[in-house]
Amino acid sequence: MVALVASNRIDATEMADGVDFDYRHYQKQITAADEFTIGDVTLKWYDIGFEGKPVARGLQLDARRTLTEMSDRWLPADGAGAGFVFLHDCQSIIFLCAAIWSNNNELWTQVFVRTPEEPVFRPQERGDGLGPVFCVWEMGVVWHETLAWTRYLASDRSPDDRQAWLADTLTGLTPEAL
Repeated sequence: MVALVASNRIDATEMADGVDFDYRHYQKQITAADEFTIGDVTLKWYDIGFEGKPVARGLQLDARRTLTEMSDRWLPADGAGAGFVFLHDCQSIIFLCAAIWSNNNELWTQVFVRTPEEPVFRPQERGDGLGPVFCVWEMGVVWHETLAWTRYLASDRSPDDRQAWLADTLTGLTPEAL
């Protein structure tokens, strides 16, 4: 174990934070939508869009079609499970993430991307080394779902508990929704 002593403390005035000087953070709208099922996998659905500009229904239908047509890319091998999806329309790029709870307490994901000009989502390539995972708005959904799944795991996991998990969704502006 490494002990932190005063002489090893970082002076925050000298610390780089990786944030562009001109960046000003803003809220986005998270909206729970109708659940999505494919085979024996049940997923809660979240749209993430700009405040006052919800995710278009046609885009959501395209995303649901993608998850169905590319199910071999992301469905668990045993074909059963529970999790969530978020569809994040950033205007210049659109992210679709299917997240499945696996091995009891692990979150497994498959991310798809497209631009508004592209007709279909494509699987996001995972390279070596450090790479993007989620942005702060998407993390709101991930955090909520982590807490909801933890509550479910701590329950008796009865049909009523599964229904309570399914009903436990997030809707609102971030970060206030959290």
